[in-house]
Amino acid sequence: MTGQYEFYLDYMQAQSGYRATWEPGRNMVPGTIGRLDKEGRFVKLKKLRDLHIIPEIETDNSNSTREMDRTSSDKVNISVKLSGSAPLPGSMLSLKDTGFNISFKGERGIVFKISGYSTDEIVNLGTVEEKVISLYKNDKWDKSWLIVTQVIRAKSATIIISSGESASLELKAKAKVGSGAVKLTDAALGLKVTNQSGETTRILAEQNITPLYQVMGLEHPWFSSHKLHNKAIADFNAPLNFEVQPYRAGELEGDETGD
Repeated sequence: MTGQYEFYLDYMQAQSGYRATWEPGRNMVPGTIGRLDKEGRFVKLKKLRDLHIIPEIETDNSNSTREMDRTSSDKVNISVKLSGSAPLPGSMLSLKDTGFNISFKGERGIVFKISGYSTDEIVNLGTVEEKVISLYKNDKWDKSWLIVTQVIRAKSATIIISSGESASLELKAKAKVGSGAVKLTDAALGLKVTNQSGETTRILAEQNITPLYQVMGLEHPWFSSHKLHNKAIADFNAPLNFEVQPYRAGELEGDETGD
C-alpha cells in the first residue's frame, strides 16, 4: 500500500497536472535545484544563482481572485454548521457556533481548496537551458538534478489528507462570525479542531503557501541534443537510491528574485 504522501502526490498530479509540495505547507521557489530522496520527495540542494545562472521570474496574478478545488468528492463529505443551526449528534459545537464537519469515506481522501492564487514562473528558460547544458558538458551539473520552474502560490489554502479508516474532523470558527457564506480557506475564521477521529495531515487556511509546483530536468532524447524536459509524477515512480544532504534549514526560504 502506498504511503500517505505518495497517494497525495499521485492524486494531485492526476487532478491538477502539477506536482504537489510535500509537506503541503513547505515553501517552494522557482530557481531551486534539488532531487528526490528515497521516498520520492523533493530535497532542496542549491539555487541556480549558486551556479551563476540568473532566473528571470515573472508573477502572473490573473488568477488572484480565483479558487481551486481538487477535493476527492467521492471520498469526502463536508457540511457547514452555521450559528443558530442545530449541531450534528455527538458534535462538540454549540448552537451558537459556526464550523465544519468533515468526514472521510474509507481509508484515503483529500480536501484540497486554495483561494487567491498566482503563478511564479521562470521565463528565460532558453538561457537557463543553455547554461545548464554547458555546465553538464563540463562535468559541473549532475543529470539527476531538477529545477523548480513554476509554482502556484495561494493566498490561503486548506489541505487535509486522510490516512486512517473513516477519519473525521470537526472545526470550530472563532466567535462573532458574520452571517454570510463561510469558506474553509477563510483565514479570518480562525478554524480550530474541536473533535477528530482517525489520522489526518492538515493545514487550515494557511496563508501565502506554494502547494503546487513543476520541475524540469536534463535529458538526452534519441536523435537530438540535450534539453530541459518537464518532469511529471510518472517520471518519479522509481526514485534514485541515494542519500542527499540538503541545505541547512532556512537557507532556501527567501525569494529567488532577490539579491
